[in-house]
Amino acid sequence: MCLSDPVDSHTLSDSIIRKAEISDRINIKSFMDSQDVFHRHFDWLNSIDWLGKQPFFLAERQNKILSAISCPEFPDNIAWLRFFYFQRGSDPAAFFQNFLPYINDFFSLGKHHVQLATLSSQDWFSQILMDNKFFRR
Repeated sequence: MCLSDPVDSHTLSDSIIRKAEISDRINIKSFMDSQDVFHRHFDWLNSIDWLGKQPFFLAERQNKILSAISCPEFPDNIAWLRFFYFQRGSDPAAFFQNFLPYINDFFSLGKHHVQLATLSSQDWFSQILMDNKFFRR
């Protein structure tokens, strides 16, 4: 699936979205290990191994990680969504939708077209993608 047009941003009250830093490694790993529902690309790397490659964003509230997403560009002009984690009991669709403007802004700075792509094997994630204007190829 690929992202077509950008979507409008909605803010989650009292949360911030920021780029992950290498210094966040322990907290990110702990967060990822505690989640039992998430999307992860079929990959040779563990999710935490994408830390340091951008874009890698976190949603936080009061310094607590609520969600994480990574989609570095590789190969050129294609950014595979490597993972999407969210806090158990939260609304994954809201987090996903809030990350998209940050991802779009990140790639628009490079002044070239980057296609965001992902493979989904889970119904809940496929629905989020369709709701956010991704399309099947």
